[in-house]
Amino acid sequence: MGQRTPAFRYIVMVALLIGGTLASRPIITAEAAVAGRDAKIKSFMRQKLKAADQILEGITTPNMPLIRKGATAMIHMSKEAMWVSFKSPSYTQDSADFVRTAERLIELTTKNDLEGASHTYAQLTIQCANCHRRLRDQGERVVMGNGVREAQGILFANSSSLH
Repeated sequence: MGQRTPAFRYIVMVALLIGGTLASRPIITAEAAVAGRDAKIKSFMRQKLKAADQILEGITTPNMPLIRKGATAMIHMSKEAMWVSFKSPSYTQDSADFVRTAERLIELTTKNDLEGASHTYAQLTIQCANCHRRLRDQGERVVMGNGVREAQGILFANSSSLH
């Protein structure tokens, strides 16, 4: 065999470094990927519950800025990838209704309408419960990322674990 050039040696060294780096990374199984995604969904829903708690605290204390803070957080969450990763006609409509209700809640706080905010918060809570119930009970198919899963197979079947 002939003599190796410095360029050839350099290419071999880089290939070995890249190969070694890739080989040292853990292989993630499909089950681990699903479990990781489900943990992210659970964490996301906990954030939504925290925002709902802020609204409830704002209504009961009365604290209009706290109500606005919780409603604004919910609106921002509705635009995050985790929220919009569920695709179905009813989910899309439920989500749009949810955002409109949260926007209405903010509008009512600017008018210092605590009673209206209380009723609107109740409506927002009912919308959340109805959407989760529909996805859980009907086993509605939702598109998440690259695949389709039954809604029952993810968070909605175990929503009691959030409480």
